[in-house]
Amino acid sequence: ELKPSEYVPLARFPEHIWCTIRDGKDQQLAIGVCYRSDNANIFVNGSCQELMNLLNEVGRRHMLLLGDFNFGGIDWNTGAGPRTSRGDCQMFIDCLEDNFLTQHVLVPTREAAVLDLVLSRDPDLVSDVRVMEKLSTGGHSMLVCTVHIDASIVVTERTRFDYNRAD
Repeated sequence: ELKPSEYVPLARFPEHIWCTIRDGKDQQLAIGVCYRSDNANIFVNGSCQELMNLLNEVGRRHMLLLGDFNFGGIDWNTGAGPRTSRGDCQMFIDCLEDNFLTQHVLVPTREAAVLDLVLSRDPDLVSDVRVMEKLSTGGHSMLVCTVHIDASIVVTERTRFDYNRAD
């Protein structure tokens, strides 16, 4: 029984949603989904800083964050951003490192870029990340991964009366 509940971080980043679950060992895991647009007309300047604030807040927890982060210039095999970027890519990489977060997706999810990420505090929490076919007409491929949590099944026995058979 995972015992899910809503979790609302204080960070003001606009596009994210969270819940927490408690596993069979009563350990709490925060699970979030995030979207970061790279379109300045949608998100005003400072949205990258707000994303860093969110990562700094949740990054100290046992957490799993999935989403489209739109940092296409990062080479995740070397952990390096492009030299020609505005600095957002390097700020994102530095924030992940400062919070000891692991990025698990190493293959492209849209054309040649790794835009869709799976982040966790525990490097052993996620394994077997696979890129599947594209989702509808959008350019992004779907991701499937294994999340290692103790989801023990709790069996409770109850006596149930069948009142329909009563006299």
